[in-house]
Amino acid sequence: MPISTRMLTLQWSSIRSGANATATISQYDNRSDSVGFNSRLRWTLRPGNDLVLVWNHGWDYEDDRFDNGTGEGVLKIGTTFRF
Repeated sequence: MPISTRMLTLQWSSIRSGANATATISQYDNRSDSVGFNSRLRWTLRPGNDLVLVWNHGWDYEDDRFDNGTGEGVLKIGTTFRF
């Protein structure tokens, strides 16, 4: 018997100015019965210097409801050095 996986994806992106951008994606699939969420906020301080805040979260579907899963936040700082 073939096994099929169905996935639902919602994606949203926004660039407010040349210095600020956000991106969010949520996914659900019927094989793992889980929902994943990823959101990123990027702020360019000046060209070559970026600050990125990332939030990931997951929920598992058990007993006819979504249980709170794992979540993590990350702050990234990137810079470019020119010689």
